[in-house]
Amino acid sequence: MDHDSSFSAGTADISSGHDDALAGVTIIVCASCRNETGSDAHPRAGELLAEDTRRAASG
Repeated sequence: MDHDSSFSAGTADISSGHDDALAGVTIIVCASCRNETGSDAHPRAGELLAEDTRRAASG
């Protein structure tokens, strides 16, 4: 997973097939966020959320 990757709301609109449903929406996810235990285990909760967010935005 590329931790520095991102896409604009316009890209999300195109990927999801919606013309204006996501216009102006930006989701920021901390890819280094840890779970409630503070563990250094990988993948971290933030990494999983970021990947799921990308997957959901792309349809």
